[in-house]
This record gives sequence, structure tokens and C-alpha cells, in this order.
Amino acid sequence: MKRQIPGISIFCLVILISFTTVHALPNLQVYIPGSTAGSADGDEDTWFFTPSDGTVNFKVVISFGPNDISASDATLLLSVRQEQGATGSITGLTQLGYYTDISFLPKGVDTKHYPLNKTDTFDYIIFDLGLGEAPKPDEKGDVPNYNADAETGGITTESGYGVEYTNLLLNITGFDYVHFDVYALFGNTNKENGIWEINPGSHDSSVVPSGGVPVPEPATMFLLGSGLIGIGVFVRRKFRR
Repeated sequence: MKRQIPGISIFCLVILISFTTVHALPNLQVYIPGSTAGSADGDEDTWFFTPSDGTVNFKVVISFGPNDISASDATLLLSVRQEQGATGSITGLTQLGYYTDISFLPKGVDTKHYPLNKTDTFDYIIFDLGLGEAPKPDEKGDVPNYNADAETGGITTESGYGVEYTNLLLNITGFDYVHFDVYALFGNTNKENGIWEINPGSHDSSVVPSGGVPVPEPATMFLLGSGLIGIGVFVRRKFRR
């Protein structure tokens, strides 16, 4: 029994870390009501939305960590395919710039997740969200956690310091794919000039008009997985005979 305890302890620690990671509130989230969680074309664990008329009404959630005191310069970052960059149009917010690489991003913004790591196939447009400075709320409250888990598509509520902005509106035409990210400057007690943050890859959104990138529904993925498991069990039993 003594030899098994370290292994069990490590297993429990891994489970605890995984649970904490999945449910922790990120500093920034962007979510479009009516979206479906999925993965497609390299865009994994993302909320996908198909507008009926090109109109996209989205939300931005700003959450504060223990050392954060405010958030400012909130910027919407849209990624579009290079071959359509000159023909599509996006209106509704003040456009700040159009770029063919990510050199415009402030130092410290994480650019490892898709599609910011695909500068050879994407262009980037940024917009002022017009949110001004968001001070940290005085009291904790219920903050939505839009975790785009492709298997469950779960939306939970966490207790924390957060501000949710709604009714941010865009009209998108001419693009078969537009990916939504948000970055902002967080005033921090440990950093004199603050910290630039961006939403993680599991808390972003993509707009896919009809005929665009196919998005597997969670139910479809579940049925596919169940079918593969069933085939595996059948094959195993057959060979045992």
C-alpha cells in the first residue's frame, strides 16, 4: 500500500490541476450568443456562429485577477483569410488598422493560438471596442465562463470580479470565416506599466456564414466516439474467440 500512495497522490494532483484549469476565469472572453462549440479547420475548441444576415451581436467579458486593478484599451482583433481580405467588409465599430502580420500587437500578447500563429494565411483587422477604462468591481459576483469545450459546449458561472459588455454589434459581409479575439491592458499592482492580456483559445469565437467551414456538433462527435468504441469492443471480442 505504501508504494501506491505516491502514485495515487500524483493522480489526484493531476485531476485537481485539470479541473482548476478548465474552470478558472480567464482575464478576457469573447462570446456570440447562439454559437455552437466545436473544432474545424485548425480552429479547436471555439464557439462557431452562423449569422442569418451578416449581423453579429457579441459579448466581451473582462475578469480581474488578485493583482489586477483595471483594464483599458480593449481591442477587438479579427482574423480573416488573406485571399478575401480585400473584398470583405466589416462595419459597426471604429476600425483602428488592417495588417498582414501580427507585429502591431503589444509586447506580451500571446500569439501561439490559432489563427494568430498562421500569419501566412491570415490578415488581421483591429477595432476599438469603445469600453474606456474598466475598474475592478468592489465586490465579487457571478461571472460567466464561456469555455468552448468541443465535447460539451458548457457554459458555467464562476464567482469572481468581472464585467460583461453586451450589445457590441458588427455587420460582416464577403468573408467565409472571421475569427474573434480580444486583448486589453490590465493595470497590475506588480507591474508598473501593466500587463497586456488576450483571451485564451478556448474562450474565443468564429463567424462562419452558410457554406463556410463545417462545424461538427457535440452530439455528432459523441455518436462518432461511441461508434468507434463499439467497433473496438466488437473487434476485441472477436479475436478473443
